Amino acid sequence: MKTLRLFTIAILTALVLSSWAPMPAYAQPTVSANTVTLNIDLATSKLGKLTANNHTGGYLYISLVGSQQSYRFVASKQGKTVFKDIKPGKYMVTLTTSACPGKLTYKRNIKAGGNASLPQVVCRKK
Repeated sequence: MKTLRLFTIAILTALVLSSWAPMPAYAQPTVSANTVTLNIDLATSKLGKLTANNHTGGYLYISLVGSQQSYRFVASKQGKTVFKDIKPGKYMVTLTTSACPGKLTYKRNIKAGGNASLPQVVCRKK
């Protein structure tokens, strides 16, 4: 029994001393054999903008439907609002408002890095 106790103490002492010893650090090479190169064509990755001019007295709801992408926006403030990050393409734009009934439909072509605008939206009273 004394031998087992002595052996256990010796192993624990060796473990404690080895944990205090400094560990060697090896630097890794900065360039690996499998390097990856990323090229971004900024001319094709630019997104477009849409400017709406809300003078309805309420919320302006904008729906853009394209062949590959669709968007929905809401303009709560009066005046000009710019909606960003729209993929370039041809869109059918539908405008509705909370202040008056009906809807307006426009065709717009949004170009990369360009800005398409909508006419001023006003509710008319009869």
